[in-house]
Amino acid sequence: MTWIPVAQQLASDLVAWVFLLSGGAKLLDLRNFRIGLLYIPHMRVSWTYPIAVALPLLELALSAGLYWNEPRARWAGVGLLLLFCAVTALVMAARIRVQCNCFGGLGDRALSWSTLRDNALLIGLLLVALPLGPRTEWAVGPVVSLFILEAYVLALAMRSNIDVLKRLREQGAL
Repeated sequence: MTWIPVAQQLASDLVAWVFLLSGGAKLLDLRNFRIGLLYIPHMRVSWTYPIAVALPLLELALSAGLYWNEPRARWAGVGLLLLFCAVTALVMAARIRVQCNCFGGLGDRALSWSTLRDNALLIGLLLVALPLGPRTEWAVGPVVSLFILEAYVLALAMRSNIDVLKRLREQGAL
């Protein structure tokens, strides 16, 4: 049963990478991230300024905490992802299209069922990692988890491209 701690560490490191990429991308595109917040129902303009700065910093702090195997970081990550799910559900219930801005200017998808799916997956990974003990190795976990994260992103992109090719074929373009 020695694979269980390895799986837990990979799960935690995967979410750490996601928070690192998400928080960093938002900080690099802070103005557009703040403007995107304005489209969320019930969001006040005055709230967008502190949220636009605090949220990316929180994501970066959670990333570091997850990398150091801090139990509070795992619970805080679950809470933050549940909040993201609630905001996504609010937007979907209002039947409006709001850009996700999950990764700042690095993506262009809208808040949707796929956002809920991805957040649920991240919550599941954190729940798997809850009983994780102190980190014993420092290099293998982050490298393997980054590879898995990149493979997931590529698989989603390939699935999207296959759908585009099918539509082009149906239209007689291919």
